Amino acid sequence: MSPAPFFVENLDRHRSDNVALLNLRVDKAFAIGKTKLTVMFDLDNALNANPITNFNLLNDDFGRVIAVLDPRVAQVGLRLAF
Repeated sequence: MSPAPFFVENLDRHRSDNVALLNLRVDKAFAIGKTKLTVMFDLDNALNANPITNFNLLNDDFGRVIAVLDPRVAQVGLRLAF
């Protein structure tokens, strides 16, 4: 006899939506004497998708949204190699 399943329904019936996520990075390096300076620009979630990434499966709060995807974020950075 096989053990009883923990959930009554299969969890794949309650999965969240697929996420179209696009992260970009552009960088440019400059030689300054014996050192190298790299300027970087990062853009995370460039499409600004806002899907639900987690929701409650308990009876009382079933379907309540717990988390959504983080919004579009940009970052500028410098790297100095010597």
